[in-house]
Amino acid sequence: MPMLKRLLIVDGDQPFRQSLACQLAPLYRITEASCLQEAHPIIKSQVFDLAITELKLGDASGLDMIKLIQQSLPMCRVMILTAAGSISSAVEAMRLGAIDYQIKPLTPQLIEACLLEQGPFCRLDLEKYRLSLDEHEQNYIEFMMLQSGGNVSQAARLLGLHRQSLQRMLKRVVRVV
Repeated sequence: MPMLKRLLIVDGDQPFRQSLACQLAPLYRITEASCLQEAHPIIKSQVFDLAITELKLGDASGLDMIKLIQQSLPMCRVMILTAAGSISSAVEAMRLGAIDYQIKPLTPQLIEACLLEQGPFCRLDLEKYRLSLDEHEQNYIEFMMLQSGGNVSQAARLLGLHRQSLQRMLKRVVRVV
């Protein structure tokens, strides 16, 4: 059995980070961190082949994360994910050595495809991998239902919705599937 590559995921959004880790776990040995301060000792003590980091990490920046990884692990390939991207931050991330820069939401299949790309830029048919808003909503609701153990009332509280509103949404999801 081949050795799995080591992947570091740094993102302050815990549900997103854990969901991504679960979906990529069959392909990689994954370590998670929520911020630069948490990731720093991990990067200094372990070797990673790949890293995925959010651009906005609380008090720090994903650009700082790229610098730290490039200093400690120059062979590690870094991918930036962000919910609020800009051309200037994308250019700076690539200048610092990121292999890719993607705007959320995106599918784990797109992330995997970008991580496997050999060149500095991910040249893929992005529309094939992008989630529609409805698909993204459905995935997040399903994830929150799993987090709450199937309890609709608890999931509604986590989502900031009224229980009946969530039940209507769940009925709509069932009909679509």
